[in-house]
Amino acid sequence: MATIKRVSSAGFAPFVIAMFAVLLTRSILMGASVRADAAWVGLLAVPWGLLIHQQRGPPSAMAILVCAVALRLVLVGTPPLLSDDLYRYLWEGLAGLAGHNPYIDSPDRLIGFVDHLRTKVNHGYATSIYPPGAHLWFQSVAQLGAKTHVIQALTACVDVLNVALILRIGRQR
Repeated sequence: MATIKRVSSAGFAPFVIAMFAVLLTRSILMGASVRADAAWVGLLAVPWGLLIHQQRGPPSAMAILVCAVALRLVLVGTPPLLSDDLYRYLWEGLAGLAGHNPYIDSPDRLIGFVDHLRTKVNHGYATSIYPPGAHLWFQSVAQLGAKTHVIQALTACVDVLNVALILRIGRQR
């Protein structure tokens, strides 16, 4: 007969603290308008660090996966204050779909083409530096909706799948 293991209040407290930190981080990022405002997120590393310090032994694979999901969900839908590279990814994806060659045509050369993204691209004078495989990803994301939250969500999914794959490989060894 299978036994049901009860979660003690001591085991539940770190989860509650972690979720509080996630929600607080998300609210800070949603309210931030400049990169300096996003720096306050660094203070929220303290509860995460205390939780890790409190652990006895290595964390379980499930704990690692839950943390991976939580940390990525924090960023989905928030303004890209920590890195604005996603504007270039989206612009290059749309450019490729429209038949432009991002290795030849820089954003500054295609004035009038997706200007709401083009004007946010850093170093718009430069052509693409990304390999063809990355461009396939950019174009796939652009087809699904050239919005910042779409690329954030899809990239978070790929990140979490990578974490799961690493955990699986580690378990096999």
